Amino acid sequence: MKRRFLCLLCALFLLIPSLVPAEGVQAADNYSFDFDFTFTMNAQAFPKLMRSRMAGYAALINKLGIRGNVAWTLSTESFELDAELYFTDKPDLTFPFRVYGAEPRIFITSPLIQDEVLLLNMIALLEFGVKTKKTLGIPLPYLAYLYPLTTKYAMTGLTNIWNEVIGSSPEGGKITPEQLHTLTERWSAEFMDNPDLQRWITALADGSDNAQDAVEAEFMSVPDYIEKITGFKAITITTGEGSEAWTTESGQTLYTRQESDGALSVSVTLPASNNGYEPLFTYSSANDGSTASFKLETSLNRDPHAIVLKPVSEEEEYAEEGYGMYDEYEDEDGYYYDEDFDEEADSEGGYYNYYDDYGESGTLREESLPTSLIHLTVDAEGLPASLPADSGFDICVNLLEKIFPNFGAKIHGETKKDGSLVLTVRKPDNEGKESEEIIRCTGTLVPAAARDIPNYMQKELDGVYNVFSFNEQTLADFRNRVLPLLVRSIFKFVEAAPTSACQSLLDDLTDSGILDMVMKY
Repeated sequence: MKRRFLCLLCALFLLIPSLVPAEGVQAADNYSFDFDFTFTMNAQAFPKLMRSRMAGYAALINKLGIRGNVAWTLSTESFELDAELYFTDKPDLTFPFRVYGAEPRIFITSPLIQDEVLLLNMIALLEFGVKTKKTLGIPLPYLAYLYPLTTKYAMTGLTNIWNEVIGSSPEGGKITPEQLHTLTERWSAEFMDNPDLQRWITALADGSDNAQDAVEAEFMSVPDYIEKITGFKAITITTGEGSEAWTTESGQTLYTRQESDGALSVSVTLPASNNGYEPLFTYSSANDGSTASFKLETSLNRDPHAIVLKPVSEEEEYAEEGYGMYDEYEDEDGYYYDEDFDEEADSEGGYYNYYDDYGESGTLREESLPTSLIHLTVDAEGLPASLPADSGFDICVNLLEKIFPNFGAKIHGETKKDGSLVLTVRKPDNEGKESEEIIRCTGTLVPAAARDIPNYMQKELDGVYNVFSFNEQTLADFRNRVLPLLVRSIFKFVEAAPTSACQSLLDDLTDSGILDMVMKY
């Protein structure tokens, strides 16, 4: 539940830019907004066994506010966020910071560290997250997957090959057998040789719930799957007024797109893979000029009828985090073993037997395949086309099955012409029970004078600390120059924070092993 809550907060920060389209007073390319937000968190919305610790965090979050300005430019995709964190009961106690950059590189600085600059190389975020999970057990890969660049960067090679071989507008309205054959050959090499793509797949599989082999098998067999569904025969592309359809020679429609009067609908319906998973993607949207709405559903299921969009119980949520779920012990080498494991029952003497999950042909056994790998639905209504505006909107999100932790939330927003804004996140409705509010954001978001934003992809990297790639020299320099200033600011923050929040943080740092690691160094 904690990792889902952390992912939720990150998702909200990623969502906010998409909810702040500007009025016509903004420059054609530059946008700027002043904001001031405070927060209210409900610890009672968490499972009972977690409420005591989450109450500590709630005591802190409910006293915090953030205010400042965010600006961005479309041409260079660069942004600047100048803000300060403050305590609502001590408004003069502020913690100013500045975040700026572009999608691949984000810079962080603050007067609190004498304007030293930290660099987050977001291309390395997933690799850093995987290492952090292996060493500390912190599920940072989930946060990495929330960042759009993580997937876009991993898929760059596949995308470039598609554009080179197929193109955005296939000649003559057909994709030829020769093009398909070239595509599968080059994609096969990309899956085998691209370390960024392999890392993306491996991390996704490693985080899945008892479905690692199935996840890897589905992705790695994509080139073979293309051959299976096309038979290396031409795909016909039929276009009309605002419409497009891709059809195989056998008459099966793989892709359709229809656009008219501000409405768009896209559908991808592909045959089952070798392991029986049927890819599905549907998207529809509408825009009447003042509000917009959309619906998205995507899944990879063996039995679509087995999926029920129903939130799990608190007991299931808590067990999912690993609390009390298994009886296991740690040996001298740091490996974990299930105490209920019957060594004599395994023909390999207690070691993993490849043929338990795979048959002699090397394909996954039917009984080892989960019914569904992913099922995501997002339903949004009433999104304002521009801000400020008198509007109310709702977003419902349900993410189920094996690849990611099960998650569901209802997001409701209210905006006014004066710039006031209320954003609430609630649990999904469950068997007629009224959904509980998890967190609320209240404040203002108003257009400000547009300003020029530099192209931060051109910024020199001299004199910055690359957080995801420290070497011995830069780490020593960071310890001597930045860390003392950072620790001093943290103590200043801790001094103003509620005692219960400090205790909750200390407990989590201890449980995760971070505190022990910090004390060693």
